[in-house]
Amino acid sequence: MEIIRRRLRAFGLEGTATTAGGDQITIELRDVSDAELVKRLIGQTARLEFKERTCSDPLCQEFTDSDTLLIGDDLVDAFASTDQTTSQWT
Repeated sequence: MEIIRRRLRAFGLEGTATTAGGDQITIELRDVSDAELVKRLIGQTARLEFKERTCSDPLCQEFTDSDTLLIGDDLVDAFASTDQTTSQWT
């Protein structure tokens, strides 16, 4: 449900999304003229993209993303771990 709520907010749509039984979702929106467009936007499958991000300024407060280097379809297996020396995620 949270993913649907985030998608609604991302498109500037105000409303509520609730479960209505085991496999149904009810979405109530205000001021929507094209219900089919909203269905397509909410129902889109997410796309995982990997891009190299570089600092655009000395303090690294702004970033520039490269073109897509890899997409989720290219992955066979993945997992998260931490570097044993720095405890940073790798």
